[in-house]
This record gives sequence, C-alpha cells and structure tokens, in this order.
Amino acid sequence: MLGANLPAPRRSRPVKTELFWEDRSQSLPLQELLRLQKEAQETGDPEEEVEKEDLVVVVKQGRRLFGRICSVVYADESVSLEVLPIQEVDLGQSDLSVDLRFGRKRQGKGSLDPQAVKRQDVLKLPWPALREVPKPMTEQHLIQQDWEKHSNKRFSPGRLYTTWREMDGSTRRHYRQLSSRAIEVHQQMLMARFHIFNVLKELIDLAPGPQINGYFLYQQKQRVRRLAAKAPENADKELAELAPWSQMKEEFEQLASMENAKLKHKQQLWIEVCLGAGWTLERSAFFPRSALKCMLTLLLCQKRRFERNMPGLSQHIWLEHIFPYIPCYWFAKVS
Repeated sequence: MLGANLPAPRRSRPVKTELFWEDRSQSLPLQELLRLQKEAQETGDPEEEVEKEDLVVVVKQGRRLFGRICSVVYADESVSLEVLPIQEVDLGQSDLSVDLRFGRKRQGKGSLDPQAVKRQDVLKLPWPALREVPKPMTEQHLIQQDWEKHSNKRFSPGRLYTTWREMDGSTRRHYRQLSSRAIEVHQQMLMARFHIFNVLKELIDLAPGPQINGYFLYQQKQRVRRLAAKAPENADKELAELAPWSQMKEEFEQLASMENAKLKHKQQLWIEVCLGAGWTLERSAFFPRSALKCMLTLLLCQKRRFERNMPGLSQHIWLEHIFPYIPCYWFAKVS
C-alpha cells in the first residue's frame, strides 16, 4: 500500500449501520458526487477548489470532453478553466519520470490547443501524489534558509561558497545529513507519484470510447459487407449491399441510441472509479488490473487462513463491506 496514512476519499459516503443492507444497484454515486460538489462550491471549500496543474474529469454530459481526464493549464477566479485532455501517460522506469501526452493540437501547428470548460462541469481527482515533485533540498538551499545564522551580510548566491568554506566540520556534516534525508524523501515522493500514475495509466486505457451515431454504424456495416464479398470463401455467393441511407436511417439511429445508452452507463461507472468509488461488480470492468491483482491476493490469503483454521474475514465481508469503500489508488505499490 502507498504509505501508512493515505487520505480517505473526500467524497465517500458516511458509513452507517443500515448502509450495509441497502441495495447497491439502486445507489447513484455519481449524482451524489455532483450534489456534494455543488454544496462545496457554495460553501467555498478550499479542498475542492480547482487550481492550475490539477487533474479533473469532465462530468457534464453533452460536452465534447465528457468522461475524459484533463489537466488544468489555466485557472483564475472566473467560472471558466482551460484544460487539455490526457491521451496517454508515459512512464520512465529508470528515472521514475512521468510524461503526460495531450490530445488537442492546433491544426497545422505543434502547439497545444486548450479548451475552455466551466468549473461546475468538472470534478477534481482526489488522488494523492498527482502534482510535480519539488526539487530536493541541497546544502546550498538549507544554508540559504539559515542565512541569518551564518552571516550578517545580505544574501547573494556568490557568498554561499565562501560561507560553506568558513564552516567547521560538524556544521558541514549537519547540512550534509539534512540534504541526504531530503534526497531520500524526494526519491520516495518520486516513487509514490510514479506508481500512482501507473494506476492512472491503466485506468485511462480502460476508458469507454466516444458515442456513435447512426450513420457511423451504417458505414461500418456496409464496409463489413464489402470486405466479406471479397473473401475467397464467399466468391460463389452474392452479398447484396445495404439499402441507401435514406431508407435505413431510422433503423440505424435506433441502434445507435441503444448503443449510446449502454455507453453512457459505462462512462458513469468509469467516472465513479476515477473519483474514488470503490469496487463493485458493475465497476469491476473499469478497475485497474494492478488493483484487481491486489484484491485477488487478499482474498487468496484469507482463503488460506481459513484452510488452516486461522481467524480471518470471509470473502463476503471483503466483497460487500470492504472493497466497495476502497478507491483503486489505495492499491498502488511503492516497491
């Protein structure tokens, strides 16, 4: 698990006795999150305030970026934000680097093209360790903080080397030890951020596709028929093409409407996982693979304990009363 004191999901529901007996299929977590967001905006909760470099997910249906995780590139006190949709997450194993690749560029140019969205249309991801890790503190930075203890002169970078040479051995060792600890903390923060983004990368890969229209389905089926007609096994058969679009329009628009209704439900489930909702049977298809492996390991360990007549929790307790309240980012490993 990532650290010993991970923050609890900010938008999780309070645990009550009757909650264990409710029908989870009837609960609407996404609607509850939207209601809580509105209340937080009215009360001015600083924890829910979206700032630059935050990661958000667009929850307003009908928006072009609905169901996409975006990075905020500009935010001020107005009601609008400028965001870039994250298309891919590149991870560097050697230096624990994280590189976000965005999906919107200006036509004919290599520069990025942010899109404006309203604050009320997005929700901030409650995941830890998403921001850039600050640079580690060196001996020079530590001396600069304690400059008044070592010199009566005004600070300037050129005087750091002279001040360092004038220090005795014990003082130098003290600052070297502090710098060494700072580098260790910096490495731990890099490792935590790397594994958090590894889980986020898996989650982005599981995102449902965009909605489709009837004409797209019509063209797709027409293309399949033409390819089938060219196949050697169908050389002796006559596969007629579909009727013109004007005659098939109503039928394919109904098919597209049914597909989009299923896709809308999948997008809501995926957004709930992004915002810290726990595992359920419905959301299992959108839980990152690494999180599912950790959950399976826990269940297998509990099964082994029962086989050895050791005390433990049953599988029902884990699946019904524990996993539904654990976000997927809690399963990120740091080693």
